[in-house]
Amino acid sequence: MARRVNMVKINSYGAYWFVREQPVQITGQVNDANLYLNEKIAVVSIISTLVGDEVNAENEQCLLNFAEHLLYHLKYRSFDAQTIELMIEGFVFGQKFQDMNKL
Repeated sequence: MARRVNMVKINSYGAYWFVREQPVQITGQVNDANLYLNEKIAVVSIISTLVGDEVNAENEQCLLNFAEHLLYHLKYRSFDAQTIELMIEGFVFGQKFQDMNKL
């Protein structure tokens, strides 16, 4: 019997852990680019899971807007792993819905 792995769940719980535990820490002088580094890593992880290498000129601005919104959410809003999972599922559904409308 083959096990099915839910990558959305793995990614959402991993991102939540990463932001909550803050495993990447910088000692010494910190510049503005290094602020919220763990949150930025979580955003990159989520987006790379969602789109992989399928970034092109057509969807690049949409993904940048999504990344900014997601980073804001991880920095300033209350969330848990389930809300991240729901957000990822919503993004995946939106992609599928958009693909269905292109037919």
